[in-house]
Amino acid sequence: MAKTKREIATRALRRIGVVAQDEAATAEQYAVAEEALVALYAELNASHGFTMTFGPDAVPDDYFLPMAYLLAVEIAPDFTRPAPERRNTALLRLRGADHVYVRDMDFDEDGVTTEDEIDTFDRGAYF
Repeated sequence: MAKTKREIATRALRRIGVVAQDEAATAEQYAVAEEALVALYAELNASHGFTMTFGPDAVPDDYFLPMAYLLAVEIAPDFTRPAPERRNTALLRLRGADHVYVRDMDFDEDGVTTEDEIDTFDRGAYF
């Protein structure tokens, strides 16, 4: 089931320690996080080569944690908290959800990735 801006904001606020597990964020905290999420979503589509087919109010489960973790990095300074990880790390986590490398291994493009194709990919990646 798709996640909402509120769910992503809550996860990000918990990741940076602004909100405890057993409490809800304030309206001001949600406003800061949700505003940053909308801006971040626009930046990802415009500047980072993401072509997301969903909006920030209906984020698929595969993208939930990567989006929340990237949002946590973005909003941490707003709450005078250290970022939980580097921005590049968070972007790579999101890119991993957006471009699952297994898709690149299907060399004959029949929709099935075989063990031989995985081995071939691994040998090519090694060299």
